[in-house]
Amino acid sequence: MPSEDVVRYPERWIFVIEQTLRKFDNETIVREVIVRRYFKNESYVCTCADLDIENIDDYYEAKDAGLQYARDCAIQVGLIKAF
Repeated sequence: MPSEDVVRYPERWIFVIEQTLRKFDNETIVREVIVRRYFKNESYVCTCADLDIENIDDYYEAKDAGLQYARDCAIQVGLIKAF
């Protein structure tokens, strides 16, 4: 019998996602990297080619910036604990 994953407080997670995307509205690279990686499941190779990102470190810096902000939002709304 397969186990089912249950997302607790989905409305809070949606809020975190919305706030994260809104935060990076003016930072196209960060927003695009996040959307392409986590919504489109695109590889970094395709993303870098499409967005003309020549340095892989730039890709990971953009991805990490988005994830860090999302994590901070999730902590703020009580979805995860800081420690």
